[in-house]
Amino acid sequence: MKTASELKIFKSNGYEYIYIYYKQNCLIRINTRYTLVKNGMTKENLYKSTVPDYKKKNDHIILMKQRVDKYISDRLLNNSQLGEINQEEAHNAAFNHNPVNSDQVDNKLLIPIFCKYISNLNAEYNYQASTMKYYNNLKGCLE
Repeated sequence: MKTASELKIFKSNGYEYIYIYYKQNCLIRINTRYTLVKNGMTKENLYKSTVPDYKKKNDHIILMKQRVDKYISDRLLNNSQLGEINQEEAHNAAFNHNPVNSDQVDNKLLIPIFCKYISNLNAEYNYQASTMKYYNNLKGCLE
């Protein structure tokens, strides 16, 4: 399956680590903190079944890669709203340290639109307070 990032091996401090690597209009290299095992890696740079706890390690690496891919695709699709792709935010997304995703940004954009809608409804139809209570409750849930 074609994804935005890929897994590559890089040397750091005498060890070889598996990195999540992306290079299109910017360079992102995120250390997964898993080391290379000689004769224990697949072609996709995941662990073979000969490595102890290979399923757990592979699942964790794949999850981190999926988070980075989601971060990259969100940034590419919503570039004007979210800003440019950067290394630090991609690292936070990979290790799930308060990632900013498109759902949170969309929610922040929805509240002003909904408030404007409520004010237009009230001005046009002059709803009673009991009817407006439902709209205000919904606005509170969105915030």
